[in-house]
Amino acid sequence: MWKYVCLALLTLASTLPGQSACATCKGTGAVACKRCPLVHERADVLCSVAFACAQCRGANRVSCPRCDHASSDKSILARRSLVRNWLESRRNDLLKAAENEKGRLRVAMHCRTPNLDLVFAPAKIESGPSSDSHLLMHIYARRIEDTRRSFVETLGLKATDFPALPVYVKTVAWPVGRVLPSPRLYVLVQQRGSDHRRVCPNATGLVHQGVGIKRLGDAMIYAMHHDVADLRDDAALHRNLAHNVVHLLLSNIAPSGWIGERGHGWLDGGLAHYFEARAGGGICTNSCYHERAQAPLRFRRGKWLDAAKAMASDGTLPRIPTVFGKDLADLTPEEHVVSFALVSYCISEHSGPHVGRLAREIKRGTAVTIALKNVFGFGVVELENKLRTWLVGKPVQLAARESACAPHVALYIYTRPFVRARHRNVIQKALARRAEAHTSGWRIEKGKPVIALGPVSGSGVRHWRKDKVVTSTGKAWPFAAVLEYEPTAGNQAFLDWFRRKRGSKDVGAWFLDPPGTYVMHINAETVCDQDSRYCYMAVVDTPTGDAITSNEFAVRGRVVDAKGNATRRGWWVRFGAPRRRSSRDWAAELVPLVDWRIDGTQRGGGATRSASMKLPSRELAVWGTKTVFRFPSIPGGIRPCTPRK
Repeated sequence: MWKYVCLALLTLASTLPGQSACATCKGTGAVACKRCPLVHERADVLCSVAFACAQCRGANRVSCPRCDHASSDKSILARRSLVRNWLESRRNDLLKAAENEKGRLRVAMHCRTPNLDLVFAPAKIESGPSSDSHLLMHIYARRIEDTRRSFVETLGLKATDFPALPVYVKTVAWPVGRVLPSPRLYVLVQQRGSDHRRVCPNATGLVHQGVGIKRLGDAMIYAMHHDVADLRDDAALHRNLAHNVVHLLLSNIAPSGWIGERGHGWLDGGLAHYFEARAGGGICTNSCYHERAQAPLRFRRGKWLDAAKAMASDGTLPRIPTVFGKDLADLTPEEHVVSFALVSYCISEHSGPHVGRLAREIKRGTAVTIALKNVFGFGVVELENKLRTWLVGKPVQLAARESACAPHVALYIYTRPFVRARHRNVIQKALARRAEAHTSGWRIEKGKPVIALGPVSGSGVRHWRKDKVVTSTGKAWPFAAVLEYEPTAGNQAFLDWFRRKRGSKDVGAWFLDPPGTYVMHINAETVCDQDSRYCYMAVVDTPTGDAITSNEFAVRGRVVDAKGNATRRGWWVRFGAPRRRSSRDWAAELVPLVDWRIDGTQRGGGATRSASMKLPSRELAVWGTKTVFRFPSIPGGIRPCTPRK
């Protein structure tokens, strides 16, 4: 009998306040789910793989089997509901981005962490920390979170430095229900090029080019194509993500906006390289052209701090005044190196919060020379001498040098109806001008031409002369070029159009397009426009039939200032239009053409130096290569675009 009395007393004592009711759950009423693929998943993480667990359905916790705890059951059910609603929303968003082509997308895993939504469907990752794709997703999510935390802590940033989204979102902390404003990162890693091309435009607002596209500023979105030909192993993928996440974060600092296209490419690129090197063992291989991440370029073995020291010692390190004022897309490899070295020096010898303050001042519109004095107490000349002294280990005194930066000149190609907001007006005018001036290929609808960018195919495609059908054609691909430049008095802008046979290896095989009537043709279709910030020049072309795939195109933009100095930019354009595929699946390959070329390489070490064009008036180089295209001379009589008075 005493045995039962003691047992009753022990039971009563276990239920008294302050006593543990259950040794298994420690009084919480819930325990970790042991059937989940990763039982150690944190409670502040949502995961599509965990949602498939038949026991916990993504809650990561189940009711304690040894006690009854009604409140924990409610919390678990709420967690399951949160995971289910989140995953349904993520999958629907991805489906909408793919224009509801559910069966044509490779199944992707989804993960949500405190500051990140990750869509993960990579290729096989060589030399990775795990062969389990689910575990790899969580490793990469943690790495991206680590990059964000490192960026925020190093630069001394606060939550108020990042503009909150206009909506409130539920956090994924346990228990659920708390709401906070949250500017979030959204990263998509996709193996299949077709999936990336299908999702990218609706996710970022831009079509595919390079290895990834970013939406910068108000939203932080990076959509990348994980092609093992470009990103061969775990380290390469890690560096790429760290580099581009920093671009997103910097652009989101209030006031949100991308400084890389406003003459501050050195800071935008320098910070991205700095945190890339932190994540990648001191190696830098990533560069961007406009918002597009390019295939990795191994320059000076990727060891850029060593490269900066060597160039400072032999006198080949670019001068800072020639780098300040340049856009990110205009930097040469050597200028990327000095940008990285400059950010590294400022953080190492002063402090990260100093650089954070500098970034905030520049984003608010303060000139870099004034911002430097406000933050560091010295100007460009002293900064350059301090940088070189830090690099070579002995005092350096260089004379002041006036900035010799080229003005803002940028060329954009649009192959589908995803257009930057500031270019929409000039492109609409260019489409209308093209339809009015030349026989063009458009889709027919209700007996009228649909004058729009993007590929079209099938029986509904016609050659049109104004609003009259000339003949039928099986396919057409209207695309546009927009040249953007500063409204400086005396500037003259030109767009040059070239073509050659598809697959030609002759760098000098380019000819004017169209030959014979080139001047009259270009003058008839050119449109000029201007807003409070920039001037624009636009031209639309509409290749049709077999000409789409049997030819390749080169578009060059030129801006000549009042002193006769010319700035040139270009794109190499190739189209893929398989006969048995819908035009929605056709692909355009765009490669930037620049005014510098790789001039030296080292076995196993990549590029060692770059150089300018030998014939700058007629040449442009394929970005990051030794290949130089030579174009024909432009005949007289072309009418330029000029700023309005």
